Amino acid sequence: TMFFNIDELYKTFSVTNAKTARFEVLDNGQVKIVFNNGYNVFIKQSLKPEVWHIWRFSSFDKDSVDTSILEMRPKTLLWIFKSTEYMVGDSVLHLDGVEIDREKDKLLFMSSDGYRMSYIKILEKPLPDARDLYKPTRAFFIARGVRTMIALLKKVKENVKIGLSKDKVGFLVNKGDMEIEVVNNNPNHEYVNFHRVVSNVDGKKGTVIEVNTKMLYNSIKSLPPTSSHKDETVQMSFGVDDTELKLSYNKDDYESTVSLPMKVIDVRDGVDSVSIGFNYKFLMQTLKLWSSDKFYTEDSTGDVRLWFTGEREAMKMVPVGMDNVFVLIMPVIL
Repeated sequence: TMFFNIDELYKTFSVTNAKTARFEVLDNGQVKIVFNNGYNVFIKQSLKPEVWHIWRFSSFDKDSVDTSILEMRPKTLLWIFKSTEYMVGDSVLHLDGVEIDREKDKLLFMSSDGYRMSYIKILEKPLPDARDLYKPTRAFFIARGVRTMIALLKKVKENVKIGLSKDKVGFLVNKGDMEIEVVNNNPNHEYVNFHRVVSNVDGKKGTVIEVNTKMLYNSIKSLPPTSSHKDETVQMSFGVDDTELKLSYNKDDYESTVSLPMKVIDVRDGVDSVSIGFNYKFLMQTLKLWSSDKFYTEDSTGDVRLWFTGEREAMKMVPVGMDNVFVLIMPVIL
């Protein structure tokens, strides 16, 4: 077993443009890397960590009652991770990743940065030889693992195996003649109660409007004059009898307003109008993703529904025809 600084090792390989390499351990502890194009590189090994765990996908025992093993199409898994990764809260330990839950015949993928939340529900069939197919499991896949999977899945054609247990989540990826394992162990992870957030939102009646996703994206994009203003607030305003949604931006001596067609779907009791502000960046990141033709399924319409349940409550965004996906965004409290 050899240990290396991963940045140093990457730089060594990236400058050689070689196709193959041979590692030779020398008597002085150095490692000689012999490349097929004539390069010879000497590199020092790093100090051996005090604790070194190598988790293998084979550790997901299909005969264990605490394990679920499934398969998923790489395009589906890539779509899921790209739809959740941008919301990961890197600065907060218990938000630094995507929670993956197994519940009966569905998988839930949830992530949050503390100000917004992404929720995706996918129905997938387990492998035929998996035991206890409906054993509920809950695991947390850290952000750097998610980013590794996004890079891998872009060039993968074969189905990806997913292993879930009470303390770890893993993926087995076949890329050409290579079998790549990405396993994340987290037995002591402090979880956020995503399900509590979801149940609170689902239990509230809101004022709901429907707009075209691309039109909403382009309208918001046109508001700030320069990129330096793009962390500011976009105000959404409409009356329940209106047919247009008004978007406004006001910063120092600059003000901009744009309107776009909308349809009122439902009205919360006692509400005549809605006026609420949201972070420009948060809106744009979700709408840019949802504006892509690759995001939608055959049942989607290209529109988005916006739920407003209160001035201090999160707005719920749902692509029409895709009830298995939603995003929550907290308002800016002025």
